[in-house]
Amino acid sequence: MARIQYIPAIDGLRTLAILPVVVFHLGFSWMPGGFAGVDVFFVISGYLITSIILDECHTGTFSFLHFWKRRIKRILPALIVMILVTSVVGYCLRYGRDVQDLGLQGAAAIASLANICLWIMAGDYWGAAAENALFLHTWSLSVEEQFYLVFPLFLFLAIRFIPQHVFKVVSALAVCSIALYVYGADRYPAETFYLLPARIWELAAGSLLAIWFSMRPSWKAARIHACLAIIGVLIMLLSYALMSKSAVENGALLFPIIGAVLVILDQNNRNSFLNRMLASSPMVYIGKLSYSLYLWHWPIIVFSREFFSDSSRIVVNIIVISMTICFSLLSYYFVEKTTRHHKYALPFIVLAVVVSLIFSSYLYSFGKYYDVSMYNKVVWKGLIYDVAPVETDVDGWEKEGLFVERPEKFDNSAYANNGILRKYGSGDPDVVVIGSSIALMFSDVIEGIAKDMGFSVAFFGARGTSVFPESNPSMIKSERFFSIKEKAVFDENRISKIAQWKPDFVIVAGNWTAIDSDDKKNNALKFIEKVGDSGARIIFIEQPPLLDIKNRTLVQYLVHNKMLPSGESSQYVNELSSEKYTEGNAFIRNIASGCSYCYYMPTRDLYINDSGGILVVEGNNVLYRDYGHLSSYGASKIRTRLKDILNN
Repeated sequence: MARIQYIPAIDGLRTLAILPVVVFHLGFSWMPGGFAGVDVFFVISGYLITSIILDECHTGTFSFLHFWKRRIKRILPALIVMILVTSVVGYCLRYGRDVQDLGLQGAAAIASLANICLWIMAGDYWGAAAENALFLHTWSLSVEEQFYLVFPLFLFLAIRFIPQHVFKVVSALAVCSIALYVYGADRYPAETFYLLPARIWELAAGSLLAIWFSMRPSWKAARIHACLAIIGVLIMLLSYALMSKSAVENGALLFPIIGAVLVILDQNNRNSFLNRMLASSPMVYIGKLSYSLYLWHWPIIVFSREFFSDSSRIVVNIIVISMTICFSLLSYYFVEKTTRHHKYALPFIVLAVVVSLIFSSYLYSFGKYYDVSMYNKVVWKGLIYDVAPVETDVDGWEKEGLFVERPEKFDNSAYANNGILRKYGSGDPDVVVIGSSIALMFSDVIEGIAKDMGFSVAFFGARGTSVFPESNPSMIKSERFFSIKEKAVFDENRISKIAQWKPDFVIVAGNWTAIDSDDKKNNALKFIEKVGDSGARIIFIEQPPLLDIKNRTLVQYLVHNKMLPSGESSQYVNELSSEKYTEGNAFIRNIASGCSYCYYMPTRDLYINDSGGILVVEGNNVLYRDYGHLSSYGASKIRTRLKDILNN
């Protein structure tokens, strides 16, 4: 076996992996499957490290220590620089628990545990919490690093003791990983997405290809390989263009993996059209920059969302792309190329790791918490109706001046009776409340009205879910806090229980900005029709105005900006300008006006003044939890209006 040679086409393939990822993260709708570029990187990594290990085992030069040193010099320098720069900027611009999370996630990324940390902290990769995580993208690096840690030992032992069965052994490993993936995609989507065991098969696909090449060094079929490689590229491009995030659950990720394998299959055929295209100077150059591009593009995108939100999308994207290119070039030439082959680089890397961990620990330990004692307790009660209420991070929230209160008879089994259900009063409920966290933030005031008026009420609601049940069960997808099965049960029971109970009223509240597609609008209309069949009347609650405070905890924002309470005076902040908010509320208002048993209850006037300022502090009382959720005090503003509607 000849020594492994540099293959320019592999760098070209990296270009076909990194560009879709960047385009996807920029939010372009024409590449909904661009995230699969990460999976192509997995295949490349598996192929290259296996090729290296096989070559060195063949020549008798393989050393675990030498292998890991090379990986450290390749991965850590640029990663540490990105983490340090991002952490410093984040420390200056963010505050509250955001800073603490930044420290923890930065340390996890350095320790190759980012995927586990993000799985625990952010949950669903597609959720709001993940979108604001500056080191979200490092999950894939940690998966690769964990693979680099365990797979060489596995492969070495296989080569040493059963060399004739290496391909079969790695195949068995891949099959076991695929089985975990298939089993967990629906049941445990977050774990399946983030954790190595369910991802090994993607890296093993490249590894098997390298083993196959080593077994047949003289086998050639240039034309077949060339044709298969073109098919592979087409499969990859179609995957980027046609797949959605549901591909992680429905198995469609298999296609870009197959595509990448077919492309690499042609890597030695340097005369083929595709190989020459991939080996062209522009493709190779971008491919060499791919690691730095990957590292820098995401934190720049996150910061741009927060601090250029008022600019046009075109302007923001130009800024993001320009900054990403600049930082990537600096990273590649002054960090990657400098440290990769420098014989004294390792001691400096160790020092950089220590400094980074110390700074991350500082961020995690201190996190810029503020004294919020001048405000009355900011209370949030809605999460008591969550799918998994025991997950509420009470301690973390208390550091931010936000307190979670639970009822005396708190039942951890919120997922009961085959659906999300909490009931007050006796007998079948007179009022049923459905919705997301926006509905649940009104739970305290609705419960109080129920007790005053002597009616029973049931709550069907959970954070992060769509308000209206999916009218076509086959279209149900997992959501932030639901598997597909749980969401199906949840949707079915919201309909069946209303039909069974025949309540007088169904109160619906939610994030109307999310009603942004024809499917969701159709679900709303069909839900109204089904509720009408039960004889119930529907009260739609207008979504309160949104605050222009980014994704912040309000009380921290107030202290940070020195908007301190003064006697009985009130504090106001600007409204977040959102076309989706306006359009979503307008849609709900219009369908309510065209429905004889529907009522649209406005709320904007309760919170906004003539100048467009939103009331956020009244005396010492804080009205909002964050940019879109009311505190229990803020939610109480609707009490009189809602009570009058129910009375009349």
